[in-house]
Amino acid sequence: MSINKTKRNYTVSDSEMLQDSATVHQLFVDDLADFTAFDPNFTATYAADWEADIDAALALPTDELYRDQIQVKTQTVQEKMQACRGKYIEVKYFVLKAFANNKAVQQEFGLDDYNTARQSDIKLQEFMLRMHQIATNYSVELLAAGYTATQIPEILTLADELGIKNIDQEVFIKEQLTTTQNRIQSMNTVYEKRSLIAQAAKIIYASNFAKYQQYLLPNNGTNQDDYAIQGQVVDSVSNLPLQDVQINIVELGIQTSTNSLGKYAFADNLPPATYTLKFDLTAYTPQEQSITVISEDETLTLNISLVPA
Repeated sequence: MSINKTKRNYTVSDSEMLQDSATVHQLFVDDLADFTAFDPNFTATYAADWEADIDAALALPTDELYRDQIQVKTQTVQEKMQACRGKYIEVKYFVLKAFANNKAVQQEFGLDDYNTARQSDIKLQEFMLRMHQIATNYSVELLAAGYTATQIPEILTLADELGIKNIDQEVFIKEQLTTTQNRIQSMNTVYEKRSLIAQAAKIIYASNFAKYQQYLLPNNGTNQDDYAIQGQVVDSVSNLPLQDVQINIVELGIQTSTNSLGKYAFADNLPPATYTLKFDLTAYTPQEQSITVISEDETLTLNISLVPA
């Protein structure tokens, strides 16, 4: 069964998107009267449904948890493969002892193609199953060489255990495909409501700089029409993006902060004027830059490199 791959409708991380949505949801509840006056569909029920969507998304397993779980399962498969390799070395010793001058029998045991099989979990399982069958066929000779009767069944046990762990891993991976799609769909549902609120706030608070800024969507690099000023803040030494940098427009008393990509933005309702932007982050030297907004229709880009203090 094929699964249609759903893409995220946002570019920030899941946790950032959910945190932003939860914050804006509370603002929306506080300002519900303004939104209802603008669009009667914005009701307490709408707010409750959005909160339920956020809670449902938060309850889903994260991608990090999946990576941890698959790492554990992969490690288990690797451990079983290593046990199979150890059993092969043991069997090989007695095969060479019992059939020192018989290359044909040695090849029956797989001594000539083990190096290929040992790299793949599936091939190694098949190799072990075949080796068990051949060892059973030549049990008399192996026992005469010193191999014990209990050791031959151990070959089959290890092969079966490797197969079980491999199937468990593969089933988990396939199930995770569905889980991931459900998670993305749940996240997109939250973001769709968040986006609609931002669009409405853009109209409701067109003349209220601070309110408009509170509802502005995070800078994801695709919605630049919503911004008057946008940019990225990086470390001057490493050139890596800096998160949680506080940026203030001194003249208006409004502020925002950078996301995990180091990006920030101010809403496009700023009137034409020259503004002073102050960038501040602990352990870095504060920086101020002036920028002039000439038209409400333009988006200015101001990228900053902060110097470690």
